[in-house]
Amino acid sequence: MTRGPRVVFLALILIIPLPPLPHDEQQIFGEIVLNSDDPWDVKGWNSLVEQGMTPLRQLNAHEMLVWAPIDEGDIPLRITEFRGLIDEYETYIVVLEPRLDVKEKDEIKTTLNMIGLNPKTVFSPMEGSPLSEIIQITPSNTFSDWWQFVEIVHGIHWVEPVLETVGRNDIAAAIMQHGNISGQPAWLFGLDGSGVIISNADSGIDRDHACFREATEPGASGSEWNNATGTPGQNHRKIVFFNDTIDDWDSPNNQNYRHGTHVAGSLACRSIWEFSAENKGDWVNATPGEGTSISHGARLVIEDVVDDDGWQIPEIGELFWEASSHGGVIRSDSWGDDSTEYTLRTSKFDSWLFSVPWSVSFVAPGNTGAEVLEPANGLNVVSVGASAKDGTNDLWTLTPRQSTAQGRMGVTIVVPGETIISAKGDGLHDSNNDGWRSSTGTSMATPQAAAFAAVIQQMVETGWITGNDSKVVVSSNSLRPDWAESVNNNLTEGNLLLASGFTPSGPLIRALMVLSADSLEGGRQAELTLGVAPDNQQGWGRPNLSNLVDFEYLNNQMNNSTVDPTTNIWIHDSFRMVDNNWQSMIESWVEGNPLDSVSNHHWKGEGAVGPFLSTTEDVVWKMPL
Repeated sequence: MTRGPRVVFLALILIIPLPPLPHDEQQIFGEIVLNSDDPWDVKGWNSLVEQGMTPLRQLNAHEMLVWAPIDEGDIPLRITEFRGLIDEYETYIVVLEPRLDVKEKDEIKTTLNMIGLNPKTVFSPMEGSPLSEIIQITPSNTFSDWWQFVEIVHGIHWVEPVLETVGRNDIAAAIMQHGNISGQPAWLFGLDGSGVIISNADSGIDRDHACFREATEPGASGSEWNNATGTPGQNHRKIVFFNDTIDDWDSPNNQNYRHGTHVAGSLACRSIWEFSAENKGDWVNATPGEGTSISHGARLVIEDVVDDDGWQIPEIGELFWEASSHGGVIRSDSWGDDSTEYTLRTSKFDSWLFSVPWSVSFVAPGNTGAEVLEPANGLNVVSVGASAKDGTNDLWTLTPRQSTAQGRMGVTIVVPGETIISAKGDGLHDSNNDGWRSSTGTSMATPQAAAFAAVIQQMVETGWITGNDSKVVVSSNSLRPDWAESVNNNLTEGNLLLASGFTPSGPLIRALMVLSADSLEGGRQAELTLGVAPDNQQGWGRPNLSNLVDFEYLNNQMNNSTVDPTTNIWIHDSFRMVDNNWQSMIESWVEGNPLDSVSNHHWKGEGAVGPFLSTTEDVVWKMPL
């Protein structure tokens, strides 16, 4: 006789101590759901452990999924979930319930093997980890033949197909421009990070990659004689400054080889082939394609901090100072120690960001699936989690989901970080390569967020987003790239009202990113369902430029008329410099050690528009409605 699922209603377990369950070698264990009248807490969890049961995960406030003795033939109350379209695939991923011991996981693999699924473990967490063991299967029979057995195996959380990788940066860019997986409406108005400089310290950069080099090939337009790479500097199309003090290339003998090239591509990649086609009037081939950054008009300050001996991080103040001295407000760093503590390095990040308003730092929090690692746990940094890139509200499984060890909200925002296609380094100095590779993680999400910030900086600097500044009429045709009509033949002509603009402070960039963010309520992160932002999993949500400027509405309304693009946003930046001379202001502060200099300068707002208010002071603005 087939038995039904096991549900146990538990009302007294937290009050009446029970003896531990006997461990009979012949006893069958499996999933049961314990219901408690009172919400589950740590005390209740520990009580289950003391009785010989293994809490797997909490389903809701009153339900706990537990590994405990069952009768032969009992099927799980929560049968295995299949996450994907029902179809035949070559390979699948099986995600086990967390906290199973080695013996139990081996028994599940034995069962999968008996069904003809050829199981192979591809990820095994440390003992006691809340992460799940991941098993890859390659069925030798049809889906309908094996799924009926797998869905009732105890200890399996879900199964998903392994799909062909189709991830691209232009998809990530589309999501961050208007929440969809295709179309780049911001690019069609020239909003691509042009004029903005982003700084990055990583494993270096493959400078002759198509994302960064000056010419398509040696001797072609833009090359220096037979050097297609070009020399970094103010006239280079992509690399404003390259610090090769520690190392000079993204090399195969370096730790995390190719990491830096991939990150740099996400920050500012525009293929030289597209750039060359645009110069030749070939609008079809000039259209940004695979691997293109949302801020492909931006340029880079690159600090190579990895050599043959590994990561050699310089003084944090030196990194920030190098960025500022070359005109960079935005930093992107995808590295740190394997620690959740508030470290000395974290405090140095915070000190610079507090002392220098014209700086903002995006940091990868690690792929822990739990707490945020340093220095992403700083008070003033932007900690970037990884979301999916398939048009859903889901998060990547291993993006941090908890508060920091110090009790603050975990990640600040989330952006696409799964299967990000970007530049692939080959380690050669003269191959003039143009390869791509896919990578996943918060290291990939972080440069996506920094690139998004570069577009926001451009929008403020070019007067799209403003306060009480006077505006002038600007023709839409003067803003659109020449290739725009090759991707959208429904573009209208007209005029926009734009202000003169200014360089925004780091706090304003952060505020506008948060303002733009969509809550990912209803999305999933493994077994968890997301609530309304803000929370520890998604921070303030996923940035979306169309929440600042409705590009579709703008294009429709602009038809042979003049339109204000941001009537619903009003900004004021007390750190705005009257003459926009923020860079020379920082330079005047630095003598000797940069961090010591800026931390001890105690700037009181000289040269800025203010106001900087003391207690009991206030200010009043009249805002247009």
